[in-house]
Amino acid sequence: MEKTFFQKTFNLSRYLLAFVIINTILSITSRLLIILFNNEVFSRKIVVIQNKLYLVSMIFLLVAIVLFLLLLTLLIIELIERYKTDKVSNYFESVRQTMRLRYFLIQHETISTSANSFQRNQILRDFNKSLSNCIVDVRNESVLVVLKYPVAQQSQHILKNIVSHVKEEISNYNPNFYFSSPVRIGNKLFYKGSKR
Repeated sequence: MEKTFFQKTFNLSRYLLAFVIINTILSITSRLLIILFNNEVFSRKIVVIQNKLYLVSMIFLLVAIVLFLLLLTLLIIELIERYKTDKVSNYFESVRQTMRLRYFLIQHETISTSANSFQRNQILRDFNKSLSNCIVDVRNESVLVVLKYPVAQQSQHILKNIVSHVKEEISNYNPNFYFSSPVRIGNKLFYKGSKR
């Protein structure tokens, strides 16, 4: 089994969107500082600072535009491919199910100061980090779920204990599909669903 284009680009798209927002906010903040300095009495130092802020603002804006165009390109490629071979609405369903499954898989830490509790919290952090990259790809005829297998043995033990719960949760999201047992390939765990 191999990841689909959606699964390969979903996390990248999320990061690009976050960077676009951050760079846009930084650009706007720089512009506001320029306006603030315009209201002050002019001196040589303020003019130099304004010029530097203007340059910084333009750099942030340019980076935001480039990242937005890259994000838009990835989105257009995915939507065109979905339009040709599937339904565009399945893209949004894939995003929705991915976010729901990620929330479902989070293991919450216990609050305690003992050494054993600290080790348990480290294990849960490793587990959550690995499984926070799970992706659900919904298509007309199939559903493919990819989970990153945790590295630590204790984290793997937690995953093995909840494998049946994960399958049940995915089946609940997609009642028109039946799911086979998960298949591990390398450090990925795949759930494949076929239409009933």
